[in-house]
Amino acid sequence: MGLKQSRYNFFFDGEGGVKLAFNSMTAALAEIEPDKWPMVQAFLENPNREPENETERDLLENLKYGGFLIDEDFDEIAYLKVMNRMTRFSKESLGLTICPTLNCNFACFYCYETHPKGVMSQDVQDRLVEFAKERLESAKSFQVTWYGGEPLLAFDVIESLSEKFIGHCEQKGIAYSAYLVTNGYLLTPDKSKRLSELGVQGAQITLDGPPDVHDKRRVLTNGGPTFWRIMENLKSALNFIDKITVRVNVDKENRDRALELLDVLEGEGLKGRVSIYFTPTSEYSEICSVYLRDRGFGEAEQGEIVLGLLREAIIEKGWDIPVMPTTAYLSPCAAESKNGFVITQNGSLHKCWLQAFKPEEKCGNILDLSSLNNLIAHENFTKWIACEPFDIQLCQECRQLPICMGECSYRSLKRQKEPLEYCPLSDLSLLRETILLTLERDRRGLINNKEA
Repeated sequence: MGLKQSRYNFFFDGEGGVKLAFNSMTAALAEIEPDKWPMVQAFLENPNREPENETERDLLENLKYGGFLIDEDFDEIAYLKVMNRMTRFSKESLGLTICPTLNCNFACFYCYETHPKGVMSQDVQDRLVEFAKERLESAKSFQVTWYGGEPLLAFDVIESLSEKFIGHCEQKGIAYSAYLVTNGYLLTPDKSKRLSELGVQGAQITLDGPPDVHDKRRVLTNGGPTFWRIMENLKSALNFIDKITVRVNVDKENRDRALELLDVLEGEGLKGRVSIYFTPTSEYSEICSVYLRDRGFGEAEQGEIVLGLLREAIIEKGWDIPVMPTTAYLSPCAAESKNGFVITQNGSLHKCWLQAFKPEEKCGNILDLSSLNNLIAHENFTKWIACEPFDIQLCQECRQLPICMGECSYRSLKRQKEPLEYCPLSDLSLLRETILLTLERDRRGLINNKEA
């Protein structure tokens, strides 16, 4: 069988005459020495020519191994479609994002949510357990994300539901795992220990900069500061919860001082113990639109802003932060997956957690069995499941599709079927800079053994 060049190949100029080769389908990355580059070019132009020596034979095998050369009858787009759809419509895994309360103890002025009072009732909890059991009949794994509001305001609900979920999974031989998204203020040592016992393996905690910056942005409902209590809770949580990610929301208000947070974390002995995640503050509802009107970054500049922060964090401050693009077609967003749901405190079912506080976006309620029986016909269910990048010309033609799988479905639906005319990934200089940063991180010995 003959060979052809993959449509997902990228070749960039590196340093000292080296060529950088990256394939977005396999996420393979290679540095090609100047004396080998003519041979690589020859194989790319004529993949089926016979190698002339041992060096060329090894090079050809490496090009095939990395996915740069593929079987000539292999349809890469069809493969992406099939693998992505198999994952999205699989019954082998159930993913639930559960909001035991939408209430919050913080008053962050860029928050996109409303915060109704109340916690999940016993009736809703009981029905939620049955809802999960019904969808675990053919499943091998069950993943829960505790979300809000601030989920720890309803810790007893988390505890009760977790015990029931774990008991059922142990009885049926189903792998169970849980993740917590929290502001960290209520994450006391006792709660961290108990959450670990209840299957919580990771947590996301937000810190928006050094103490004086954070305490202007992420305050209690009474306006009080939060930074140092979160910090103490975070440090104690690492004794029980394996993986903690510190999220840093970035906009024009804190961009210039966001990296000072790393110095504080290092001073507290947390360098190398927590992951860092920079993300532009985004407009997800009308609630935060006023704040972001003058403070948010435009779509075209967000990638460079984040990459700039990562570059400074890795090169100047020596933090080990993974930046290499990875394939996404086998890990679709839960909103696009048949077996992914968000459940609010009143039992309302949603597909996207950005919409969990909007009653008009629900696709059913677990207390209303008739709504569940006809779920597949509900517009607020089908519109998410039907959303896929292969319907978007710009995405289908994009060579970075396997590492992105299209724009966020929330944004896609918000466009209301208008053509997608711009994508930040069209700027290939960002991909090149990301690859160079990955290689620099490797040269500095920052990549840990587990990742390698």
